[in-house]
Amino acid sequence: MVPEISVIVPVYNTASYLNETLNSVSAQTLSEDKYEVVIIDDGSGDGSYEIARNWGRGKSNVTVFKNSKNSGIAISRNNAIDISGGNYIALLDSDDILVPNALEKSLDFFSENPEVKYSYSVHDRIDENGKFICNRPNQEFSMKDLFHYNFVGHLKCFERELHDEIGGFDSGMFCVEDWDHVIKASINLGGKRIKRNNEVLYKYRWHPSNMSNVRASEIKTTISKFLSNRLRSIGVDVGNVKHSYFTSEGYNYYDWTAREKNEGLY
Repeated sequence: MVPEISVIVPVYNTASYLNETLNSVSAQTLSEDKYEVVIIDDGSGDGSYEIARNWGRGKSNVTVFKNSKNSGIAISRNNAIDISGGNYIALLDSDDILVPNALEKSLDFFSENPEVKYSYSVHDRIDENGKFICNRPNQEFSMKDLFHYNFVGHLKCFERELHDEIGGFDSGMFCVEDWDHVIKASINLGGKRIKRNNEVLYKYRWHPSNMSNVRASEIKTTISKFLSNRLRSIGVDVGNVKHSYFTSEGYNYYDWTAREKNEGLY
């Protein structure tokens, strides 16, 4: 039977959190015949692959495999999605947690909003010990705002067909693969058919080894380049793109000025 939704879990050296992450999938209220889990290890050296294999043993809806070499999260996700079978894709990072009804609520959301092809939910932020830090409501979708800051947070779910149409995740977008992915989706969909799910469906773990903390300066440089390129792809010519400030919700805001007004954004 073809699953309705595929949970994609790229893994790299997250042994300390992986069992908790995978157990949150086991705890889903959605019937197991309606979802599958595809876990791909990207060359872990801390036993993560063995943890994933042990967890998946005996589960008919779980696939565990590894890349031939360390390839990064974008390629890992693309490889896992390629072998998955669900009509919808849900992204789960290997140190985070799904709330028990996350998959059921996600499928309900698509059923109740048949025009939607890409959804993102409200999520809680937790610390490395699982303690609640804050709630991250994200905001209603705006293509204009998306080109300034990434408010599209977890839990992200989208149609497989859309993912294929936009060419999947770009391996050249270091640590901003998600942002680039949803921008490409927004361009493809004309700024429509992407919607926030107001349910809290995900717990995002904030800890010192998060890549966004470790290599923040490099990430900002990548963001400036990719925003310029994506804007030009829709005919918006901009000057410098630079990090300007943090929004009141804590998002990194990147400022730029279009040389000519573009009705698609404004």
